[in-house]
Amino acid sequence: MVVTAVFAVFTGFNDAGAQVGLGTRARGLPPLVALVAGAACRLVRGLPHVGTAGVRLRWLHTAAFSAGCVAYGANDGQKVLAVYFATRDGAFHGAADLAPVLVLLGGCFLVGGLAGLPKLAAGLGGTLTPTRTDTLVATEFTGAGVVLGTAALGAPVSMTQSLAGALIGTGLARGARRVRWRGVLALGRAWLLTLPLAYGLAALTHAAIGVLR
Repeated sequence: MVVTAVFAVFTGFNDAGAQVGLGTRARGLPPLVALVAGAACRLVRGLPHVGTAGVRLRWLHTAAFSAGCVAYGANDGQKVLAVYFATRDGAFHGAADLAPVLVLLGGCFLVGGLAGLPKLAAGLGGTLTPTRTDTLVATEFTGAGVVLGTAALGAPVSMTQSLAGALIGTGLARGARRVRWRGVLALGRAWLLTLPLAYGLAALTHAAIGVLR
């Protein structure tokens, strides 16, 4: 977790205006992610079924998960750190100044991960489509690739959206009936709800803080 935070710092923060513009255009990426993931799933499933296939899949899984961690640090992790830097006008003085912040953020990531990861993994894996090792490898590589690519462009794309789109794509690669469309629709409704809800709550919180000053 701390390594992810460190990577987020040293990959740098891009121009906010460029991020907003690219981020708006990047909202249409999930369908593209699903198509890429479907192709990746077919490729992984085409590996020869020999005695070492399971070992190769485990190594691919490790590499894909590592790529996902780097992708998260290059994009989503920066958003968390940006909130902290905004309070300091983006200024910091060397690694010694950052160390306590990185340790604190890493600890918060760890606690949050331990608390919510099992439920999230079960929800994504079971709600959208049945998963296997090969489909998970395709999902992780696709999600990491998309997030790393958009990070290079400065577009604030969510890792969750990319992985969800990739999961749906791996399901489609095995047939449309493999996708649990009720779960897909529920996820879409949740995404449509969170943005306006965040706007409203932020406005109310800001007004309350202004009154308390």
